[in-house]
Amino acid sequence: MRVTYQSLLIDPEWEYHWKMAALQIKDPIEKKGKKTYTIPSIVVLDVSRLGWAGQQPIGPWTSEFQDVLDACDLGNLRGVLVVRSELTSQGLEPLCWRGDSSLAVAAGAVLLGGHMPKAA
Repeated sequence: MRVTYQSLLIDPEWEYHWKMAALQIKDPIEKKGKKTYTIPSIVVLDVSRLGWAGQQPIGPWTSEFQDVLDACDLGNLRGVLVVRSELTSQGLEPLCWRGDSSLAVAAGAVLLGGHMPKAA
């Protein structure tokens, strides 16, 4: 049997890793924003499988996702919630939000049991 070992990244490599992982949310968000919606709509995007997002404790790396989200063209969307799911539970953990504060309350109540990140 072979066992593969991958050493931990050094700081500059982690910075690059998080920037590239966060950039992967831009296209799906902007593609959804180009659609026409009959009611106010938000997108909930689970990033658990982007890089190490599903395996690392929440930390400064989450700001990379907020930065990309803030730069996205939301088009017809009224909000975007970026979450990650835990592999061992059904729960969602909010990472960042952009959009109407009235929708943040509704999304938090339905998806997260009332817990939302601070609106940007």
